[in-house]
Amino acid sequence: MEMSCGLLEMSFRHFGDELNDMVSTLGDQLSCSECPYKGEKAKNLGLHIALVHGKLDFFLKNKSLVQRKRKQYMSQPKKLNIGPRCPVCDLTFTKSQNRDHVAWHFIDELRDFVQSFDDPQKCWKCDYRSEKMDNLVKHVALGHSKLDELLQDHDLVNEKRSRIMAKPRRIAIGPICPICDVKDPAREHVARHFSDELLAIVNEYPDPCACLDCEYKGDKPKTLSIHVGLVHAKLDLFLQNQSLVQSKRQYFHAKPKKLSIGPVCPVCDVKFTKTQNRDHVSWHYIDELRAIGK
Repeated sequence: MEMSCGLLEMSFRHFGDELNDMVSTLGDQLSCSECPYKGEKAKNLGLHIALVHGKLDFFLKNKSLVQRKRKQYMSQPKKLNIGPRCPVCDLTFTKSQNRDHVAWHFIDELRDFVQSFDDPQKCWKCDYRSEKMDNLVKHVALGHSKLDELLQDHDLVNEKRSRIMAKPRRIAIGPICPICDVKDPAREHVARHFSDELLAIVNEYPDPCACLDCEYKGDKPKTLSIHVGLVHAKLDLFLQNQSLVQSKRQYFHAKPKKLSIGPVCPVCDVKFTKTQNRDHVSWHYIDELRAIGK
């Protein structure tokens, strides 16, 4: 029976272990024992031996081997059609990014699986290697259907989904800061209005510079507090608390407004640059300021 090149190569992949065993007997030169062909890598030589020298046909005639391979294949998790929305967080995405995105929801399970390998830098099923764990995780999840296996665990998917859905939704800030009315505020600007609340959260952590929800580490607690506010939606949680927002807003607007001093001191008429003016003027009120500080 003749096969197209595509079918031949697909069939070859089912007998990768047997062909790899054959290639390993040929030494490191990756040279074919039956012709002058040399492969750039073991996979190329295996494909050559299978298709050019009839080893694939040899395997296909072995009915017990074919049945064993078929049983192995049928027991593997089938590649699922994920569709246009993430089954965990409902994110709408393009077809090209969907499986990558979904895999990251199962990063803990995938990392645990990779760490169980005899060699945690080498795939347990093929020759793929990577010094970076997350590269191997992605390979295992997408290349060997580990993601599909996890997606078929409906209890696990529902647990992940419940955890995601329990998190506060990202709130659109709008064109004006809800606290100080500054125009076109960045989210980091708004987060700084809640710096006390955010710092209180991270100061409860075992390490106030290390995030509990990811691998991020800040150089100081204040840096981590902004990360927690923006990346892990603590800011959105605070913004949903209308009484807290109103309290922050009232406190801000009750403060005296920052005055523009100008190029001349209003007390002694000395001329100064813009960068030094407030420092200079404050020294005229040093007694009053010290009294406030007592």
